[in-house]
Amino acid sequence: MFEWSRVESYGTVLSYATVAVFVILFVMLVYGKFKIPRTRKCLLIFVLFLFAFAIRLPMALIHEISFDEHYYISAGLHYMEGRFLVNYEHPPFIKYMLGAYLKMLYPTAYQDYWDVNVSDYKLLILSRLFIVLFGALSVVPLYFIAEMVVGEGFGLIAAFFFAINPAHARISGLVYLDAPMIFFGLCAVLAALYFLEKPGWKTMSLCGVANGLLFATKWLQPVLFIIPTTLFAIIFYRKKKTFVLYALSLIIGLAILIAFWIPQLYLFNFRICDFISLINQHWKPELTHPERDFLSQILYNVTFAEFILYIFCLIALPVLLVLNYKKGANIQPSQFFPLLSTTTFTILVYIEVRKALHYLIPIFPFIALVVAQTLCLISQFRQTQRSGRTSMR
Repeated sequence: MFEWSRVESYGTVLSYATVAVFVILFVMLVYGKFKIPRTRKCLLIFVLFLFAFAIRLPMALIHEISFDEHYYISAGLHYMEGRFLVNYEHPPFIKYMLGAYLKMLYPTAYQDYWDVNVSDYKLLILSRLFIVLFGALSVVPLYFIAEMVVGEGFGLIAAFFFAINPAHARISGLVYLDAPMIFFGLCAVLAALYFLEKPGWKTMSLCGVANGLLFATKWLQPVLFIIPTTLFAIIFYRKKKTFVLYALSLIIGLAILIAFWIPQLYLFNFRICDFISLINQHWKPELTHPERDFLSQILYNVTFAEFILYIFCLIALPVLLVLNYKKGANIQPSQFFPLLSTTTFTILVYIEVRKALHYLIPIFPFIALVVAQTLCLISQFRQTQRSGRTSMR
């Protein structure tokens, strides 16, 4: 059995693997020895998904239960039986899906909401596999985001670095709402970028639906995806019609969130303000020490080498953007998205009151974009240098 005592070692291996892959790609790009594989996109994405699933699967096989897992499992099952006022502090979308999934695969499943242990191991594993699926699927929207903002072919690199990210791999194996939120967050970012490139009523509607599904995953945390995207739209897309339509997509998203809450609001006679006040009363200003220790040890274990890699990329990326611009490269607004989103995300997490370490985990897909873009710009810079030397000859 893959127990907690081995989790940290597993994360450390993934962390050093991240650094090793970056160094190898860096050297190959500098010497012009690396080429993006040309294959069918659908096949490539499917292989990426299987790889990400395999990386996350060991975390689901842990026998011990972590904080809050029993609440979400029980809430999903309760919702399927019409009892909607359990675990009201988060929107119900993911718990609806989890409950329906469990009832289909395990019709006799039951979990007492107040029982902190899940004695039924089959129920625990099935629930975790549901979350692993979302964690693995997250590489798909990230692949397409990277293709848009980094460069053609570099979606593979961004998705690969995110697939082996130890923090995301860990949280994807636990019955938390974070992994599904990250998946729908990336879908919302992809829809927003697509809308900003081709503004119109159809793309706005798609963006609104994606925002709604994101809003319905967790309470408050989805703004970590919405604010950087909105800031990007304000800076680079100032046309009044475009921004009005984008604002409308956010309103559609809020309407979808309320639609998911209808069963709970019905029990409150649709007193929305009272219901939201009850949700806010649930949140504590600080995490308990056992919960904080658990999250710091299990969910967020970045090695010093991995930390240095991220700092290097965050410093190198703006420098490379400037160097390529001076070399005559055509810099598109979308190329600023990885750096802008990562910086904004870091500031938002820093000012967050609870300082919950697992709130940092949604930053890693954006970090993967920064790493992939750094490698992309290194490749472009070296190609420009070689072209200059060839023309001089």
